[in-house]
Amino acid sequence: QITYNSLRDYVQRLRRAITTPSQRFSAIGVKTQHFDGSTDYQQLNANILQIENEFYSPIRPKRVAKNGETPTQALERAGVEYIEVRALDVNPFSPVGITAEQIRMLDLVLLYCLLTDSPTLDWDQQLITERNFTKVVLDGRNPRLTLNQDGYERPIADWLEEIFADLQQIAKFLDGDSGSAYQQTVNEHYPMVLNPELTLSGQLLRILRDENLDNSHLGMRLAQNYRAELKQPLRYFSEADFVAWRDASIEEQQQREQQDAGSSFDAYLEAYFAKAAKAGA
Repeated sequence: QITYNSLRDYVQRLRRAITTPSQRFSAIGVKTQHFDGSTDYQQLNANILQIENEFYSPIRPKRVAKNGETPTQALERAGVEYIEVRALDVNPFSPVGITAEQIRMLDLVLLYCLLTDSPTLDWDQQLITERNFTKVVLDGRNPRLTLNQDGYERPIADWLEEIFADLQQIAKFLDGDSGSAYQQTVNEHYPMVLNPELTLSGQLLRILRDENLDNSHLGMRLAQNYRAELKQPLRYFSEADFVAWRDASIEEQQQREQQDAGSSFDAYLEAYFAKAAKAGA
């Protein structure tokens, strides 16, 4: 029951998840014993979450951790430094995986979330938002899809109309007198509300159907096109730069391994989890 109502609550519940045993994972076993007496780890532990980084939520509050610090200890020490948005897929129609228009749309959506009133959610209310999220992921192009808003089913298209009206106001503010890039972004995405087949997933499926292609074949074709399109000399770093960084990385690895000589992986895990379960760095 990890929630986002406060940083303190988020940290406490995430720590509870990495220290609470799971019956399902316990049935797997942590180690496998071989005939020669050696053992292999099947998992790091048998808890609900093995480590904090394993909490694969669509949004994660983050702070760059210091050496030896766990993610929650970093958050506890100095608060949220940035937000990690993890609900994105690679855009197959961009040679670099994302377009400037998509980035501007992210700007608008995140600012909308920041500026819109956001009351705390109890666990039941959060479950409703998570079910809404799952319905959009699995059936988002269905124009008859409805989502739960305050206990009532609301058509997704109707809800999007309201959100896009607010996004347009934010776009006008961001553009100011310097242009219309953000407003154009809203205008370019709005037709997807009226026709979900214009979304990236809709476009991809249309190509697969029209050309009778397998997804892997289309992916390979796009990849080969982008490889040819982007084939150019390195502009910022030389081959010698990468060789130097590789050698420095290998040297640092060897130094760390020498420092850890005599310390077993078992001992390392025990020390790590003991520290991860405690408040404070």
